[in-house]
Amino acid sequence: VAQQLGLNEEQALSLLSKAKQVSVPAEQVYWKERKAHLDSLLLLFQERMSLPADTSEENVIVKITNHLLQQGLITKLLQLIRDFSSRLDLLVDQRRRQMAEMAATSGMNSM
Repeated sequence: VAQQLGLNEEQALSLLSKAKQVSVPAEQVYWKERKAHLDSLLLLFQERMSLPADTSEENVIVKITNHLLQQGLITKLLQLIRDFSSRLDLLVDQRRRQMAEMAATSGMNSM
């Protein structure tokens, strides 16, 4: 990385460290935004469920929720859950490997 950016190794490490610090808040904003979207959908469908059974199809909540369902909302949500689950599995595996490497390294250092 240092050679590609024309920096010495110390500068490259400093730059990478700062990039990692910035990426954490960016990820937090990303997940907070996703949670807000899901909360909005939950409220919308909860409101629909609380409507009387004879509510007109012209009701705004009924129109919006019908449209979302017709556009494949359930399928899209299930795919997002699968994608998230796969990503989470990869992160867990990566973390386990890191922990194993750290344990192996610390075991070698104690000899």
